[in-house]
Amino acid sequence: MLFVTVLVALSTWAQENNWLNLGGVTAKVGTSFDLPVSMDNINNDIVAVQFELTLPQGVTLKTVENSSDETRYITKEPNRLIDHTVRVKLISTSSSGYSYRVMMVSPENKAIHANRGQMFAMRGSIDNAATLEENQTYPISVQKVVLSDSQGHNVMTGFDSGSLFISSSADFVVRDISITGGSTQQQGSRDRFDPQQDFTLTWTVKNIGSQANESMEGWSEQIYLIGVQTDSNGDPVVLGDDHLVQHRDTAGW
Repeated sequence: MLFVTVLVALSTWAQENNWLNLGGVTAKVGTSFDLPVSMDNINNDIVAVQFELTLPQGVTLKTVENSSDETRYITKEPNRLIDHTVRVKLISTSSSGYSYRVMMVSPENKAIHANRGQMFAMRGSIDNAATLEENQTYPISVQKVVLSDSQGHNVMTGFDSGSLFISSSADFVVRDISITGGSTQQQGSRDRFDPQQDFTLTWTVKNIGSQANESMEGWSEQIYLIGVQTDSNGDPVVLGDDHLVQHRDTAGW
């Protein structure tokens, strides 16, 4: 009798094991990421998926309103999605973060292919001003999950919320600023420079962060003349600027 009871329990679990899963992602402040969405539907054909999620403060998803947006911001798994469309809509904002509604449907009510694995990924980003601590994990909460069969029934068994891990980043500082080429006459503690006289300005850039910048596309430098003259807007005069693409490990220069 016990043996029969166990078989019935296992059979019921298998028929109802329809599970949505948001994966964990790792990203740095000021960068973008792709949030994966997976589903296991062991014994049911699923034709549509809908859920809502809330991201940590300073983290956003790209809204997807049409096929052009979908091409840019959604990465579909071809072995699972054939004619399904994915839409992402911002539904609310609050001090705790932005909330979105995600919908995936088939215009012809076709079932999702296969019964296990990732279906698509959504593009998101972390604002440069986000107050998220490095080497910390933040939850991505999920609610109102619907896994719909061809008859419109929600056959969802359960779901797993996602997470966002904030990795370490580079942190550049400018040090050892030096200017040479002025006359030997001193004015206070500073060299004196005459009009149209050449000079040499040098400085070093050091990475004091806990991560190298190998994934960065370089950085920009601007040289200002401060405390002597301003431009028409009253801002310091820009003497020059440059953009560099170099590797800076955590030891710095």
